[in-house]
Amino acid sequence: MTGIVDFDQTGLRRSIQLKILDLSETGMLEVGTWSNANRLSITQMGVQQMTTIRKHLQVVTREVTKN
Repeated sequence: MTGIVDFDQTGLRRSIQLKILDLSETGMLEVGTWSNANRLSITQMGVQQMTTIRKHLQVVTREVTKN
């Protein structure tokens, strides 16, 4: 994650705006954002990435639990 974080006078975070990045074979890809106002927002590419990861984890889980 990367982005700007502001702090108020007491040291608490405010106005947080973060980019959620995925490191792929072709480089960094923005897959979502997070902010105080909008909370978590995942791009369509991010949803596809998460689906691929879930499928892989299901296969790994099945292989581990077969024994």
